[in-house]
Amino acid sequence: MTLLVEGGQDFRPVAFAMAADGSLYVSDWVKRDYELHGKGRVWRISAKEASVLPASPLKPYAANADAELRERILSGPTPSDEEVAQWLKLTKPYLVSAVIWRMSREGEQLRVFAAQTLGDAGMDATVLLAARAALQREGVELSPLSAQMIGRGLAHSDPKMQLLALKWISDERLARFRPLVEARMKDNALTAAVYYAALTTLARLESADANEALLVKRLKEDISNPGVSPQRKKLALEILPDRDKHLTAADLVPLMEKASPDYKTWLVHYLGTMRDVKRERPLHQVAFDAKEQPEVRAAALMHVQISVADAGALLALVKDSKADPGLKQAALQALQGAALSDDQKQVLEELDDFAFNALKSRVLGKTFVPQTRPDSSNILVWKNYLEQVPGKVDLDNGRRAFMSPKVGGCAVCHRAEGIGGIAGPNLNTISKQTDPTYLIESLLKPNRNVAPQFEAFMLTTKDGRAATAFRLLERGGTHTYVDIVGNQFEVKIEDIIARVPLPVSIMPEGLINKLTDAEVRDLVAYLRSIKE
Repeated sequence: MTLLVEGGQDFRPVAFAMAADGSLYVSDWVKRDYELHGKGRVWRISAKEASVLPASPLKPYAANADAELRERILSGPTPSDEEVAQWLKLTKPYLVSAVIWRMSREGEQLRVFAAQTLGDAGMDATVLLAARAALQREGVELSPLSAQMIGRGLAHSDPKMQLLALKWISDERLARFRPLVEARMKDNALTAAVYYAALTTLARLESADANEALLVKRLKEDISNPGVSPQRKKLALEILPDRDKHLTAADLVPLMEKASPDYKTWLVHYLGTMRDVKRERPLHQVAFDAKEQPEVRAAALMHVQISVADAGALLALVKDSKADPGLKQAALQALQGAALSDDQKQVLEELDDFAFNALKSRVLGKTFVPQTRPDSSNILVWKNYLEQVPGKVDLDNGRRAFMSPKVGGCAVCHRAEGIGGIAGPNLNTISKQTDPTYLIESLLKPNRNVAPQFEAFMLTTKDGRAATAFRLLERGGTHTYVDIVGNQFEVKIEDIIARVPLPVSIMPEGLINKLTDAEVRDLVAYLRSIKE
């Protein structure tokens, strides 16, 4: 690849087209915001020397192999079973859609492939979608073979097939499959998406008015039911909408009492990011319980308020040579911003451990960022810099940096592992980014690219209220917004006096200046490790 042209912050190319003389036209949106600002441009890029331009107009592209194959699938003669078997292995979406269309019209062959499990989720999905399309086009009732396909889809090991089967049942309200849907929900390997789809399907089988209130009711039943597995309770907590409205700290305490260390650590972070003021007591008990697992205590320390007495206990922990290193690290993170006495500061000054020097300096209000740290302008330099940070990558430390309001504070706006706010992008799928520098750039330059749905506005309404918020959706004359701490509210259009787009992202510049080098490295590694 060769760089042709580049611009600054106000160069945002959208699309391009080539003219007959070989020059290139580029449309440029110019501004980062998505309002109609009237400042768009069209650039023409041409060669300096006329001699390099083509002598005649460009010819149309020759038909490629994919285009010819698609035409064969859609319009060719009746294929053999062997040819259809090869078609089913195709993965490009526009070819797969052609196969679905054609198979829905080839009844005999469709029955041949529908009668068996092919063993590949993509192939099985193509056949299932073709069978459903055939029934919809013909307007006939569900056949025994199609019913078998739905059953196999629900029992399939791949969530994609499970979702397709559930959608078919839900859309057509096929009540006969209710026992199979309920059985699917008992699987400990259930994903959040399949669980949500299964709950919605059951609601639609029971009622013509399957609304959010019914979904919340079912989720809360699963959370409180002692007979429901911890895995399913965790999924219910992840999915529960507007959790601070429907859940309290008291609802989580019974779940933590018998939870495994991994699940309890997750529950502690979940509780710590709630707004219920009564969360403080159970979190404090966990954080300072010497019998509790170190990783659970470390998670709780990220969310508790530290008193003078607490600070003394944490300093004693940090000085204890036998204490878990991760717990000691969390103790120093928790002490950030705490009011320390002169004696306590002296104790901290005397701490001599290279691994904790940056954390110690940050608590004492001293410079903790190395002078060798690069500036935020060069992403690749930062990537190389983080690879040279001493010590091993610590995903638990990265998770604490994400979840803790004292450290990274990311969970205030973002969700990961089903925990956090909805004011910013959900980061459960951010690990799918192919470019390893993407996360680093997002931390260093949050204003560089902001998706339209996360464009922030300063709202002013007739009653004198002002709020910084994101628009979630629009229904008729009513808009639903979410503010920067996750509160949802509705506003009628006629009640809005002003709606001014903010020129920058709500995510602050300079976030990394609050973090040690190890925390930045571990935060990036943690986000890249998340699997949906």
